[in-house]
Amino acid sequence: MLSRPSARPLPVTFLIGTMLFSVLCAAPLAAKGFRQIETRSDFLALVDGHVLWSLGLSMRLHANGNLRGKSLGRRVTGRWHWKDGLFCRTMSAGDDTLPMNCQSVKTLANTLRFTADAGKGRKRDFEIR
Repeated sequence: MLSRPSARPLPVTFLIGTMLFSVLCAAPLAAKGFRQIETRSDFLALVDGHVLWSLGLSMRLHANGNLRGKSLGRRVTGRWHWKDGLFCRTMSAGDDTLPMNCQSVKTLANTLRFTADAGKGRKRDFEIR
């Protein structure tokens, strides 16, 4: 009679490696799920009355064009407007002033992705809270 090999538990490193591989494969798919925000009214429907949060920065964008929040404990103020399908803003945090920058905005679930320089620059994701 043939004996059946005993079932041995999988090594922890194999399980961790499998989980890491799954996460890395899913990340590009999730990025493809983002939808471009085209209009000011669609943008306001997502942000009005909510806090946008990203590591070290929380802010509110008001329909009147004001921007208010906190960045690493410093007060954030600014102005924003919508132009040609882009979110355009000026911003100050403490003594630092950021010049006007127009950014593309995409959404997926409760995340907004802002991409600087009209969609050609750095990306930053914000959770809608």
